[in-house]
Amino acid sequence: MSISCPPGCPLVRADDLVDDLDPDSNLTLSPQQLAALLLPCCTQTTRDDADEETAQIATTNMGVGAFALAVDNLALNGWVRQPGPVCAAASAAGAYNSVMGYNRDDANAATTEEALQVIVTQRKAKLTAARQSIRRLLALERHGDTDDDSDDAQTAAEREAWRRCLADGKKPGRKAKDGGAGAVTLLTHARAAATEAVECRGDVEDDLATWAGPWPADASELFRLGVLWREWAASNPNASDAVDDDGGDGDEDGDVNAASGGVLVTTAVAPPKKTKMKQPPWLVALKSIFTERCALARLEGDGHGPPSTAPVGNGGLRLVASALHSARDEDRPHPQVRCLLARRVSAVGPPDLKVRADDTAEEMERQWQLLFHHIGRTGSCVQLHLRNHYALAYAARSYAVASGDGGDHSIRRELLTARKGQRPRTWLPFEELLRLCLSWDGHCALLLEQHI
Repeated sequence: MSISCPPGCPLVRADDLVDDLDPDSNLTLSPQQLAALLLPCCTQTTRDDADEETAQIATTNMGVGAFALAVDNLALNGWVRQPGPVCAAASAAGAYNSVMGYNRDDANAATTEEALQVIVTQRKAKLTAARQSIRRLLALERHGDTDDDSDDAQTAAEREAWRRCLADGKKPGRKAKDGGAGAVTLLTHARAAATEAVECRGDVEDDLATWAGPWPADASELFRLGVLWREWAASNPNASDAVDDDGGDGDEDGDVNAASGGVLVTTAVAPPKKTKMKQPPWLVALKSIFTERCALARLEGDGHGPPSTAPVGNGGLRLVASALHSARDEDRPHPQVRCLLARRVSAVGPPDLKVRADDTAEEMERQWQLLFHHIGRTGSCVQLHLRNHYALAYAARSYAVASGDGGDHSIRRELLTARKGQRPRTWLPFEELLRLCLSWDGHCALLLEQHI
């Protein structure tokens, strides 16, 4: 059998690797599959009477010159299945296994399910903290104005906003295109309910700017919120804009101009940071409640679909790694997460190297060498935040390809990763990763590492 691969192809046939959603698929590559996956261009020659273990692999002269290859073999052995839209949990578990040297079948290896449960537990803790904060800020604990004074009890604003959202036929926590509603919609419902509570009492003076309390003994949670909301709105004309502002950025891609010598040319210039209005602590706590409730609705499925880690950001991955390590009897220090490449300071701190639209070829080469170094280093694992997806970087390769009859060559740089699921199957052009980093602050290359 002879299989020839043209220059630049992914080198994986569709029948070689099945989707990692298939519970019966083999997650470990054979030597033949691994060689075909990693080499820039190869011919596989297998005698009819030979098995995969004795397969003969030989490089051919098909336009590929010298090449460099770095492989994270521990990541190839440690990645785990992604059973649904839970890429953050699956990639976090795989990265932890890689850094700690666990094979996915080891008893101590992390799993997608374990990482997902860690994320859920962390978000529940944040929700409880936000509920405690709003009760303290509204002096509800002091007045005993709750039906249930346990730390994780829902607030009145939370219950009413959820009820109104469901009455409108919306599913809290789901995407708008799926008939869902997010934290801003829930906050709008809470504000309406709080305003109605103030109007129903009829004993609140018109000039709320001079409101100094103390709260009437029978003042409900919604009434207190309504008074604070009207007081803040009276002194801040743009209060509604601040409530609706999620602080999101655009997500536009640029392009690479081959004639510019590989220099990145993009229209996705990082926009200036918005100056956000300072919000009162009670509003911050209330927004946090709805943000965490919506996140948990997606993380747990909540009857509206399969669990999803869409609400998990880069900062959450750092907490997951620490929690996975704490759950194990390990004498080794906790693995640490940091940012390697990004256009701005991220939730895990400043990047080692910033990506800019006007980066020169020399600067792009330094960025590439940074990734190449860590992918080939024991005790570290590179995670990529791609568009709507987290996945590991299993290998990096660069190679020269003949670009014409005159003997000229161009350099290709690629990262082995997964655009869907976690199975290593896609060679991502390095320039595409740079474009993604420029398109949104969250897109980046992260590093989980064990300091020995």
